[in-house]
Amino acid sequence: MNNIQTNEITKFERSVCWHDDFQDTQDAIEKLLTYSGRKPKARLLKGKPGTGKTLSAVTAMDALHQESSTDALTTKPTIYINVSLVNSPGQLLSAILEQLGDINPYRGEQPQKVKTIIRLFKEKGVKLVIIDEFQDILPKSRIQPSSKIYRFLKGFMDECGVPFLLLGTENSERFLEVDDQIRTRFLPTQELLPFSCLSEIEKLRFALIIESILFELPRKTKGLLFTEDYVDEDGNEAIRLKPNHNMLYRLNLATSGLMRVIVNLFTECIELTNTDDVVDGDVLQIAYNNVVSGTHTINPFDMSNTLSRVKSRLVKEGLYNAK
Repeated sequence: MNNIQTNEITKFERSVCWHDDFQDTQDAIEKLLTYSGRKPKARLLKGKPGTGKTLSAVTAMDALHQESSTDALTTKPTIYINVSLVNSPGQLLSAILEQLGDINPYRGEQPQKVKTIIRLFKEKGVKLVIIDEFQDILPKSRIQPSSKIYRFLKGFMDECGVPFLLLGTENSERFLEVDDQIRTRFLPTQELLPFSCLSEIEKLRFALIIESILFELPRKTKGLLFTEDYVDEDGNEAIRLKPNHNMLYRLNLATSGLMRVIVNLFTECIELTNTDDVVDGDVLQIAYNNVVSGTHTINPFDMSNTLSRVKSRLVKEGLYNAK
């Protein structure tokens, strides 16, 4: 991969989350930010792995950093922690201190760490704390009001005075169900779902997200435009699927409708091609083998796999309704 491709990929990956389909999520994060400096709130952004939770959070982080670039008092607007390797409240506090630039993040008792974090939050103008893979820090058994992690997080979020965005799977919802004390500290949960071909509306939704991604793709494409404009019976302009949108089913099966896989697939297409090349089914077939293969026993972009076979696999994955 050359420097041009590296720059193209960086720009592409940062631009793909500004589609209208993700606007509700961005609006939910912006609403959470209005609680900065007030009694703090938190919000859970949940979804299956790969649905775009982290991508949405990174988009919000980028926006915050751009807004704060001219503010001399804000040197660290967001804190992002992936807790998949964090086993205790103390380790979480140390990870936050490390991001804040503390010279001794692993020293001291828990109360002292909290005091240092609160001080540094104020000094650096922290506006949002993002905790990714939130389900991994929760106990496997039932969470009780007396649970160590519950008591710690409830108190920590209160003391910090900064909004918290938690990213996790469906299993993360257990934390909000412990009691009303924690539930009332959270704004309504935002959920991201996989894209599917279960209905005409869902197919159109998936087609539009693909086309929005292709708009940002620094390559020409062939056979990957699925919608067309038309005038409805009331004389209004509208959008519908083209009669032939067979490649859409293949894309849905290849990616399982997951935003992360969609981005990975087209990122690989950039790496496989030069600026003047065209991304088509042949390029997608190679890209799939390179970065996705193993998810399915067939390559959806191999045209020896019939459309009916692709649809049958989509049915098994709950992404297509054959009726």
